[in-house]
Amino acid sequence: MSKKKPWLWDAGQSGNPAGRPKLEKCFQAAARKLLSTKDFKISWTVNGHTKELNISSDHNMYYGIAATMIIESLKGNHQAAKELIDRVEGRTGTWSPEGEEEDLKQLSNISIQELKAQIEEIKANRTIGPPISPDIEPGKDN
Repeated sequence: MSKKKPWLWDAGQSGNPAGRPKLEKCFQAAARKLLSTKDFKISWTVNGHTKELNISSDHNMYYGIAATMIIESLKGNHQAAKELIDRVEGRTGTWSPEGEEEDLKQLSNISIQELKAQIEEIKANRTIGPPISPDIEPGKDN
């Protein structure tokens, strides 16, 4: 008979006998569970002082968070307004064609080679921000 190697499991034995952690042990599941309830009670202790929070809602906590974001936005909290709009409308780009008609007209009259040259000039002079990677490759006739 061969000696059993101590670091190998027996046939049919799991290497993770405790299994995957229960969902309640992870943050995402706990947050979803709390957000989907109509009311909950939380208490915690810091430096010997116990604090308690009781929250109730007619619907669920998602409504409360959405209402809070709307209220904060109306108070002038730009970060809350941005987050709310991004969540509802989707993230938007920073460029809008409004007021850019002249620039767009100029672009429609430019050749591919002139456009490539301008892109290369912008890339060469760019000092901050992410690198520009246009779909047009210099040296190829697109």
